[in-house]
Amino acid sequence: MHWDSSFLCQDAPSSGSYQFTFTVTNLSGVNQPVVIESIPLRRATPRSHPRAASGTINGTSRFQTTIDPLQSASFTVTGNYQQAITSEGEKAKLHFQVRGRDVMFRRFQLGVNAHLRGPRSPTDHLRRDGAGPEGPVTSMMSRALPRGGCSPDSVP
Repeated sequence: MHWDSSFLCQDAPSSGSYQFTFTVTNLSGVNQPVVIESIPLRRATPRSHPRAASGTINGTSRFQTTIDPLQSASFTVTGNYQQAITSEGEKAKLHFQVRGRDVMFRRFQLGVNAHLRGPRSPTDHLRRDGAGPEGPVTSMMSRALPRGGCSPDSVP
């Protein structure tokens, strides 16, 4: 499998709505389709005080999408977020989990994260190499734009 695993938006407002689209490609070595069943928002971090990060996902996160070998499917996720106030500035990280199975009903989970950073929040610690597990499963870094938030020029 190959998927867009991480999205970054700098200079995002303290709260607002987001929208990002990511792609999952079936690079299965066994030449069989996979089924994507759900994309829940698992949690939002950090959980610092006085205000913790939060997020919601709009619409249903359960469905059935089959991806044939060497084919791709794109998914658009929308919702709302609230950044946490930290010693590094305002930020939120939304953790999504793409859940699916192969034709033998072997389950898999793919992590997708959206990093929303307020003005002047450092991003040097974020990996831009798409680090993922070795072997047949790979991932890559992409960009996201909160609706009404960042412009393409503000995304590294």
